[in-house]
Amino acid sequence: MKLGLYRKVMINLSKKHEITRTEFEILLFAVESDVIKRGVILENVPCSEDSLSDALRYLKNNNYLKVVRERAHKRARLYSTTRKAKLMITEFYKQLNIN
Repeated sequence: MKLGLYRKVMINLSKKHEITRTEFEILLFAVESDVIKRGVILENVPCSEDSLSDALRYLKNNNYLKVVRERAHKRARLYSTTRKAKLMITEFYKQLNIN
């Protein structure tokens, strides 16, 4: 396991897939869950509310996240990661030699 390379690998993959570091960290956190709410992401990923909104919109529009349940009747919108996001995170783990 090469955690010293974490930052370098993250930056390289972010550039390769044309996403920001915040978007990458959101995917890294979200890929471990089946579904995830915006509030849970905000609690666990260091970013502002504005950057989170922008990141979620970008990830949804570029097919890294999909909306499982729309927001309605005081229920939060639920997001799920797509195969594209899971493959990118798997590539990240392989480069760090984490199985």
